[in-house]
Amino acid sequence: MTKHTIKAEVALKDICARYSVIKKSDIEAFGPVYYPIARIEADMHEKTFEDFDAVQESVLRFIALGFKEETMIANLMGLTADYIQNMMKLLLSYGHIDSGRNITPLGSESIAQGQKITLIFTKQVFLLDALNCNIIRIDKDLDRTIIEHPDEMTTSEKHITFLDHAAGISKSDVERTLKEEQFSTLQRLNGGMNINVTAVTDVRCLGIRYVKSYLLKLKGHAPVIFVKRFDYNGKGAERFYWLPFSVEEQSEGYFYGMPELPIHSRGTSSMIQDAYKRMQENGSSEWVLGEMKRSLEELTKNIYGINLEPTDTKNMVTSTGFFKYSGSSLRLLYGFGKDGLFPLVDDRISGNIMFIYPDKNDLLLDQCATYVQQALDQFSFDKVHRYIEKRLQNKEHIIQDMIIVLKELLSL
Repeated sequence: MTKHTIKAEVALKDICARYSVIKKSDIEAFGPVYYPIARIEADMHEKTFEDFDAVQESVLRFIALGFKEETMIANLMGLTADYIQNMMKLLLSYGHIDSGRNITPLGSESIAQGQKITLIFTKQVFLLDALNCNIIRIDKDLDRTIIEHPDEMTTSEKHITFLDHAAGISKSDVERTLKEEQFSTLQRLNGGMNINVTAVTDVRCLGIRYVKSYLLKLKGHAPVIFVKRFDYNGKGAERFYWLPFSVEEQSEGYFYGMPELPIHSRGTSSMIQDAYKRMQENGSSEWVLGEMKRSLEELTKNIYGINLEPTDTKNMVTSTGFFKYSGSSLRLLYGFGKDGLFPLVDDRISGNIMFIYPDKNDLLLDQCATYVQQALDQFSFDKVHRYIEKRLQNKEHIIQDMIIVLKELLSL
């Protein structure tokens, strides 16, 4: 199986497994797009908390009570006036008192908390969904291994559409959106910054790169782009999953079981629709159509071990069309049993789906597909695959022999 097929097939399998509402028969397009990710740097004020020096805290409490003269405080504490004066300079530098020796809100908060609270200037770099200008949460980070730049695409990927500067995404656009108002910036960065940040004073877009994602278009639904994410709280395979940054309408979020997903902001919807349109245009090009034909022949014969019987409307296979067994043919049969079809996808064919259908009148094929579905729903893929591979005897009648082996496995 080619790397282009593996990437697309695994992505589609994982997306369909996570979002069970997706019916494969409703897929109109599934293919790679490059999604813009902004890297931004923010200047921020952040609170720090430390244990108070006992003398500093006492001086601050005296000031809060109205004592402003260092001599008076020194006499009350049994210390020198010069020492108290130095304490006042420190409290001024912390922002706990002002130049008139009045206690500030920060000073009052420090007394209430019983800790020395100070404001420091800090910088932090974030990754941002550049279409919506929303922070990519630290606990839902990108799978960094798939970040690429369009200039780095190979020849076979040149046709893949991406949301580029010409579509309206630029560093200045990102900065302008984030600088609309400070409250908005804090809201957008929430979840990625330290909880003690009190203000964002400036923000800069350091650059825009692209993450290879997949656009899915279902019948009756707007296209949505799934981006591979990394969940630090997940376990095993669940640590990596596909998630949209946003959806066109809240009803779409409910459809996918994620009502909390943000709604597209500003021109995001039109930009994704434009990406889908360009994907369709690429998909009808002579180069892509040639790749589809080559991919269909290559995959069906070399990978899935089947001979197709194309009709005027669909690519069909019968039980006698199976001439070798492999893990890929097991996945194919599972698709027949579960969905009544199997989609062939490939990164090179610009979102086009090549469906393979079982002959509905072939009872042997239908029975085998049913047994495969039952076995894989009950046991792990590796167990079923190894069990069949070891016991399969008749290489000329793959489907018939698989039925016998699967009956044995299901009776265990």
